[in-house]
Amino acid sequence: MQTTIKYLVLFLFILSSCTKEVEQPRFDAKVVVNETMPFSAALQLRSSGNRNISVQLFYKEEQLPVLNFSKAIHDGEDKIVLPGLKSATSYYYSISGDNTILSEGNFQTKACPDWMSEFSTVKITGNCNLNGKLLLLNKMSMPSGIFAVNENGKTIWARQSPNFVKMVKLTHRGTILTLEDSNESEYGDANILLETTFSGDTLTWLRYGNGGFDRMAHHDAELLQNGNYAIITNVHTKGVVVDGITILSPQGEKVWEWDMANHVLPVVAGQEFHQPWANSITIAGDGDFVVSFRNLNQVWKIEPFSGKVKWKIGRNGTIALHGDNAFMLQHHAQLNGDNLLLFDNGDNNNRPFSRVVEYEIDEKNNSAILQKAIVIPSHLSSPYMGAVQKYGNTFVITSSVNGSIAQINKKDIVGFTMEFKDRIFRAQLIKYPFN
Repeated sequence: MQTTIKYLVLFLFILSSCTKEVEQPRFDAKVVVNETMPFSAALQLRSSGNRNISVQLFYKEEQLPVLNFSKAIHDGEDKIVLPGLKSATSYYYSISGDNTILSEGNFQTKACPDWMSEFSTVKITGNCNLNGKLLLLNKMSMPSGIFAVNENGKTIWARQSPNFVKMVKLTHRGTILTLEDSNESEYGDANILLETTFSGDTLTWLRYGNGGFDRMAHHDAELLQNGNYAIITNVHTKGVVVDGITILSPQGEKVWEWDMANHVLPVVAGQEFHQPWANSITIAGDGDFVVSFRNLNQVWKIEPFSGKVKWKIGRNGTIALHGDNAFMLQHHAQLNGDNLLLFDNGDNNNRPFSRVVEYEIDEKNNSAILQKAIVIPSHLSSPYMGAVQKYGNTFVITSSVNGSIAQINKKDIVGFTMEFKDRIFRAQLIKYPFN
């Protein structure tokens, strides 16, 4: 009897092993549409095992191909963004692998609100050639949102927000970082920091008043390599507002805090005091913060955690600039190696035009040499806000006040202009596709 039971158990074990060997890997797929993103959808996949798949997308009614791409997927779950779709439109999708159809189905994108359609209708002047890159930007009025626009002015991806979007940027890990305001703040403050994916997943949502987020955000933020966030903040001290930096963890815990109360001229009773007005923060190659202080006409390099200010370039700075070499009321300062690039807004009273300026910084000798000073044509000048990004031998600028993006070369020649119907804070060149 025991021998019979033993052989029966062995038989069942062998049968189970054989069944596992012939069991087909599981594959599930569905398309998720998001009410706030009318020009895209997300293909949600779940697979046991690694495989290569081909995805085809068609207009449902006309059977015309829209997307056709291949992708390697891995064991587990994945999401693929389907960008550049028409709003309120029906689509048919087919996914194949190993010469067989794995999944197919239909979906319909959400309707696009009128304000989003109007903002997405842009005027292009000149020859725009960004080699397939997109421009990531935000609409600076309510209703508000963020947009990814191609070189032909077509919106490839967009997301509307219930809040006023103050700032948007692509992070080093391919996600979207925004500062948003739900309080209709008068001076550009933000009470929400949000990191999301293009497929609509929220990775981090932090709100002022919770945890270590006890200072209002102001104009700009950065995702650090370790996953924490560096945020420009407003600091109220002695009855006035100065500026600071707060580092928060993804859970909202305060990691480090610094403010410039001890680094500016002392406040004197009865004397007018202007907030330094930090308007951009970027990360240098050595991990230091590069912060633009508009009202000081200076850019500072600040060492995290020690709080040491390594240099201040600009008028009355430790690296002093004078005359036409000096920038005025600047924005969007970036240090690439030893080169400092920024958008020189100019001053309506003293220099009524904007420039792209680039300096070679010599930290050892505490000096700077002006390498480039490109005057921006008057119709693209921006007395406040604005941005610049180097692209090959040209520069892509954001003229925020005019709601325009332009490509300009070293000889002050504008290659193209893209005009929107509202102000935009900053446009960033990003890679396409997202996946």
